[in-house]
Amino acid sequence: FKTLSEAGDFGNTRVEFTSLRLSNNASDHQMHRAIAVGFNKRIAQLMSESGFNAAKAVKDTLAQEGAKEFISDVAIGREKNAADQSDFLVSVQKDLVHREGGRDILYALCVVLYDDDVLEESGFDAWWANSKSTETEELVEVRGKAQEFMNWLKETSEEEDSSEEESEEESDEDSD
Repeated sequence: FKTLSEAGDFGNTRVEFTSLRLSNNASDHQMHRAIAVGFNKRIAQLMSESGFNAAKAVKDTLAQEGAKEFISDVAIGREKNAADQSDFLVSVQKDLVHREGGRDILYALCVVLYDDDVLEESGFDAWWANSKSTETEELVEVRGKAQEFMNWLKETSEEEDSSEEESEEESDEDSD
């Protein structure tokens, strides 16, 4: 994934991926997997060569101009379909089973991809419920730390639901 390691142009990479996809008749899953492996490889490289912790390596990788848009548009699709988000996250997870610090990388990726609106809550929920994410002990192990993120996401969602209900009740009372 030359674009990541050389801080290259994601516009060109987008064209290359589209061309490769069409010429090889690649499935969405194959695209998710290739992109997940490329990003994970760069993050792991930054951790080993620069001594970055997972959070710093993830932030630096995704801060590269065009990186988040590339994931959003090419890996996930502009529709942000929950099934595509889930498959992308499972692809990330499966690759991280074989990488040093995989648990920490997955957690950091979840946080940044959510905070920067690359992936949506529905995508994370679909991933967490996806049986492919727990097929092996290694997959369960690598997603272990992400439980903290999923708990936080659930709490945040419940708080939002609660405050929306309160707002609706207040507006109903005001209209009486």
